[in-house]
Amino acid sequence: MSKLKKILVADPSEKILNSITSAPDAKLYEFAVATTGSECIEKINSFKPDLVVIDLLLPDKHGIEILRIIKTDPNLQKTGVIISSDQRIAQNYHIAMQQGADYFLLKPFDFTALFQAFAKFFSHNLSADPFSKIFTHLSASFHSKQVPVKPEHKKTRIKFWGTRGSHPVSGPDYIRYGGNTCCLEIQHGEDLIIIDAGSGIRPLGVKLAKQGVKRIHLFISHTHLDHVTGFPFFEPIYHPEAEVNIWGPIGFENSLQEILSTMLTPSFFPITLQEINAKLSFHELRDTHFVEIGAMQVYTHHTYHPGATLGFKIVVDGKQIVYITDNELLLGFMGNPWEIEDQDPILEPHRSLIEFIKNADLLIHEAQYFNEEYPAKVAWGHSSVANATVLVKECNIDHWIVTHHDPNHTDKDIDRKLQTHFDCLDNYGLTCRLLMAHDEMEIYI
Repeated sequence: MSKLKKILVADPSEKILNSITSAPDAKLYEFAVATTGSECIEKINSFKPDLVVIDLLLPDKHGIEILRIIKTDPNLQKTGVIISSDQRIAQNYHIAMQQGADYFLLKPFDFTALFQAFAKFFSHNLSADPFSKIFTHLSASFHSKQVPVKPEHKKTRIKFWGTRGSHPVSGPDYIRYGGNTCCLEIQHGEDLIIIDAGSGIRPLGVKLAKQGVKRIHLFISHTHLDHVTGFPFFEPIYHPEAEVNIWGPIGFENSLQEILSTMLTPSFFPITLQEINAKLSFHELRDTHFVEIGAMQVYTHHTYHPGATLGFKIVVDGKQIVYITDNELLLGFMGNPWEIEDQDPILEPHRSLIEFIKNADLLIHEAQYFNEEYPAKVAWGHSSVANATVLVKECNIDHWIVTHHDPNHTDKDIDRKLQTHFDCLDNYGLTCRLLMAHDEMEIYI
């Protein structure tokens, strides 16, 4: 009697794992399961599976990172890999295929189809469906500037230096909310962190240079251009006495250091990364990582956006600040969000992120599209106003600041969008305090 083929299934959902291992055809294989990326790596080495099914957003290690480990290890060349994901996002599919995945399985999946994929793999007949077949378009199932006043008991200062997404904008239609792309400064006493290096980091750098700030911690949520385009113009990196720690997610193809090195080449810029005067230190971040910067604790979580993208939770002085600029909630959903109940299956892909955000004192989160715009933007990695409101409700948020404004939205559009937000909150019966972020907006908590 031949030995059973071994399959390792790595998924954060116990429900999915139980459904697979208890299915009628499960007796045809020997199974092992893992719920985190680290556990998956450990069981690849100990269980020695013939096939691994990996969820794209495993806790603590991205699915693509594990795929790369398997495909670059000479001892694992014969190990098959199926990537599973809730994300109907083209970049993730193409990267998985480029890195050597045998199949891309879209959630929620039919368990019969899953076992058919197993059978095809072991009969050497499994081929990946083309992108166009997997990612069919989903049908519908449905302002004024703040003057900062610092109360004595509020010690944490938050300043928005850039609040646009995609690319910077300028002109008379963008005066009130500004046109710089994402950059946030958080300061608590002498401790300072910066999140994202969009074009807004240039004026921040001018200020820090004048203040003589020498030690800087810069966190990058992901390496799309609107979040890194300002880095070459960040003045402190040209000061020999400056120490700049740069934290970013482990990349699919290149590291953060390699990406920034590519930006600073003679074809694009007169100075290379190696010629920068400041001492630069690069640090890789993964899902569920933790970094301590003085009194501030920084936690990470994957978000629903093309590529390896992180959201951040900063815990300081007993307060929790969550900053997530790129996150597509309820991908493709166009029904009435106030009809979604707490245990609705549509929320299942977001449970972990909801727990990460829940009860935050301040949520800074995008809602890039008007509800009527969203059908044409599905799988672009950004949320509609209505769908983002679901997150606010599920996470019990009392204070929400909306950022990452669409570059096509003028000041008048964002004012109109503010009313859409109020209408959605009212439909949900929520009393959340809502603000639209603007460049140089400053608050204290």
